[in-house]
Amino acid sequence: MPELPVQSLGMRDVRIVNEVRLLNVIRRYQPISRTQISSLTGLNASTVTMIVKRLLAHEMISEASIGLSTGGRRPTFLTVNPNKMLVLGVDLGVWETSYTVADFSGRQILWRTLPTLPEAKELIRQPLGIPEEFVLQLCEDILKSLAEAKLTKERGLSAVGVSVPEFVDVQEGSMVLGAKDRLVKVRIKRLFEESLSVPTFVDNDANSAALAEIWMGSGKLLGSRNIAYVLVVEGIGTALIIEGRLHRGSRIGTGSFGHMPMDPSGPLCFCGAHGCWETLASEKALRRRFAELGGEGGTPGSEGTQAAAIIAAALRGNPTALAALTANARSLSLGILGLVHGLAPQAIIVGGQLVQAWNLIQPIINEAVRSSRTYNPFLAEVDILPSSVPYPPSLLGAVAVAISNMLEQQVTDPATLSLATLT
Repeated sequence: MPELPVQSLGMRDVRIVNEVRLLNVIRRYQPISRTQISSLTGLNASTVTMIVKRLLAHEMISEASIGLSTGGRRPTFLTVNPNKMLVLGVDLGVWETSYTVADFSGRQILWRTLPTLPEAKELIRQPLGIPEEFVLQLCEDILKSLAEAKLTKERGLSAVGVSVPEFVDVQEGSMVLGAKDRLVKVRIKRLFEESLSVPTFVDNDANSAALAEIWMGSGKLLGSRNIAYVLVVEGIGTALIIEGRLHRGSRIGTGSFGHMPMDPSGPLCFCGAHGCWETLASEKALRRRFAELGGEGGTPGSEGTQAAAIIAAALRGNPTALAALTANARSLSLGILGLVHGLAPQAIIVGGQLVQAWNLIQPIINEAVRSSRTYNPFLAEVDILPSSVPYPPSLLGAVAVAISNMLEQQVTDPATLSLATLT
């Protein structure tokens, strides 16, 4: 699959991409020598040496043990310095909100999940007000957990990353919601920084999940620099990684492929249109289909109607759950096929609870790509993979949002307003 030319980026951008790419390789394969890094990344030895010097100077990595000689100079192994910083990751979800504290290597020190308040849930799908009260209560809960974990001022947080399920104005760190004839902004960054006194960075859940896959995933994407991430949750979010960098587009971002119209006579979407991709392939769509097919269950959120319960039932062979999941997977595959044709990425990653049933979903997606009426010999080269990050991926993604922003501030000009960098 042809790649976009590196020359499309400025020299400064290429340097940032290479620095973060090298750091991720060290974290994933530590302890690792400079020669091994060069082999894995394709960077020449002099470039690796220069980047390693910068990362050592910033105390992001450390030199560990010395290896055995293979005839030349004995190699020095490198590891990530886990004590470089502690960060808080917060995933504001429609039904549940989770937060975790992790060190620079991604190791989690604490993890807590609590229900999202009813008024916040309602706001996220149909904005009626600003849930500042919920955010403030959440900050109080976080402060209590930090105190219980004895995270003192001397061993405190360096940054906070927050993942939200809507558009984000990254310049002011606000969640942006469309409410009939106006926009509603929830100033997440301001509320967290006033409560916790720690620099806070906000991004949407799909971008966060993509960052998590790059920073903390299995490593299958090491050679991929152009990636599309599809997050299937209550809605469908997408993130685009182009030449190793998160592509954002306008001030409030890009990637709302979940609102691609797919069926004009389909269900009404909260955006006001009918038959959007997310009305046909999201968790909400799965619950609706299950109920329409006669699946038994109580109110939304109860056993039998939650997406996780339906997926589990399908894996056990329940015919109604299996039929609902199959229909969802077909709709999902059509949207993915559109991404394949329109973007021609090297890889498409699918995240969300449905990856638990990947053995059922993958054949449907692969068949859609194979049977595309538009013949393109490169289609077969696109890797379509499930997320390798524990659910919810946007939680570890919030950690990655915090780390990557702090990292870029330290390896670039602090006055530059550039965004999080990948691979």
